[in-house]
Amino acid sequence: MSELEEGDCPVETDPDVEITCGTIAVPTDHDDPNADMIDLAVATLPAADDSDATPIFLLGGDRESTRWSRSSRALTPDAPFLELAASRDVVAAESFDGAIAAVGDECAADPTCRADYPDVTENVQRLVEQLDATPMVEVTDPATEQVAQVPVDGAALATILFGLFYIPDGPATIPFLVTSLAAGDLSGLEGLASQPSPAVVSQGQQLSFLCAEEAAVADPEDLTTGDLGVGSRLVESNPVIGSTLWELCEVWDVEAGDEETFEPVDTEVPLLVVTGQFDQITPPSYGETVADAADTAWYVEVPGVGHAPLTAAGECGLGVLEAFVAQPTDEPDAGCVDEGPGFATPDEIAAQGDEASPAPPSG
Repeated sequence: MSELEEGDCPVETDPDVEITCGTIAVPTDHDDPNADMIDLAVATLPAADDSDATPIFLLGGDRESTRWSRSSRALTPDAPFLELAASRDVVAAESFDGAIAAVGDECAADPTCRADYPDVTENVQRLVEQLDATPMVEVTDPATEQVAQVPVDGAALATILFGLFYIPDGPATIPFLVTSLAAGDLSGLEGLASQPSPAVVSQGQQLSFLCAEEAAVADPEDLTTGDLGVGSRLVESNPVIGSTLWELCEVWDVEAGDEETFEPVDTEVPLLVVTGQFDQITPPSYGETVADAADTAWYVEVPGVGHAPLTAAGECGLGVLEAFVAQPTDEPDAGCVDEGPGFATPDEIAAQGDEASPAPPSG
């Protein structure tokens, strides 16, 4: 690996923080010394202090990072490894349907939510069918203020609902959204459809992982199984994390991961495994599997949230993380996550609308 070649930062940075940007030339295949080289963008920040504390490696949950943790000499039983979620990026429609059903069941178990939003799960199924039959809503372009007719079918609704599970308070608003849609009020759907597209991920990097891992061990038919038929509409239409993944992988042409990639992580390194109750990609059962396979693992399920649960837990989540980092061999006190955010009532939704800025949404 080459040395860092300093250069301008490609994005705007905080002027009060000392950040060094640049590129490092790395091989496209670390196992092949003759592989082509590419420039990897890098940003470095100075340490907050001069202490000699054990460094912490925060890895994004993919199987590649899990495999790396097995062989890294830097990670010992005294150096915590944070497995924030049992990772999976292909939408296995069963997990998405399960997340929707879990929201419906939780709402039905709460008297207030049940009174405000009866039949959440059934409404989602009916709406997908209705929009497939009549796929059209009006949306306002936030940049031009022009109103346009946009086709929104069942797959589009499934995609919108799927995205709400990424937002900390997104699952809390799903009962209101689907109940208002079922009653003929399209304003919620129009508002979501009018949102600017979020920042995209690197599809090349994503495909490199998916083709080497999920696509290597799963079949396209595995993605379309689900009790509600909502998740299957999503995977039928999504070009990367859906059923067309295998066609893309034929073109992308990466090697399948080795056998160790697909084995459970049996390690002495203490793990903090955090999942969200309504995670639509990595449901709690995945996190439980990771925790059960490890020698020392502390499993925390954050109620009421979807993906990225530790972030969604706010100060409480940070407290759990800090406790684990301070003493990874002791179970952290996660009592503050025992109660989720609850479901937003119609009055709360209306109040949020009244407080909203008239400026175009930022995403």
